[in-house]
Amino acid sequence: MKKEQINLGLAMGAISIILFLLIIIADGGFALLSVIGLLGYVLAIVLPIIFIIRKRKSNGGVISFKEAFLLSFIGLAIGAAIATVFSILYVQLVDPEMGERMAYQIVEGMHGFMDGNVPEEQMKESLMEAEQDTIERFSVMGQIKGYFIGLIVYAVISAILAAILKKNAE
Repeated sequence: MKKEQINLGLAMGAISIILFLLIIIADGGFALLSVIGLLGYVLAIVLPIIFIIRKRKSNGGVISFKEAFLLSFIGLAIGAAIATVFSILYVQLVDPEMGERMAYQIVEGMHGFMDGNVPEEQMKESLMEAEQDTIERFSVMGQIKGYFIGLIVYAVISAILAAILKKNAE
């Protein structure tokens, strides 16, 4: 494993933990969860771009698709692993009711959005599913499953970034 991959992973992990703690501290509901989630995806694109460009410059302006992909993907995977371990420990040891609180916030936000726009029976069913899904996501297995789903997303992001940012020797 290369230094750049580890550094990207540490940066992504630290930022992810900070975003996770912001969600807890701010307790801002559905809108804040959405904004912080979006910010997480933006950072999962911007940070690898920065690291790939820096590596390309240090290589004399050249970086292969493989090198760019591995830098991005392994770095993001390390960052996600760090954040996942932190969130599992936090939810299991510090705040076991977090999943239920987050489910409540999401259901409240969805209710406000759906009220008057969706038939009552359909709304109840959707809200119950959202609540169960959110509680499940905060379980240990739910978070591990989320990590592996995230790896698929990170592989796609990394492949796209590598294709765009690669620069072969003349």
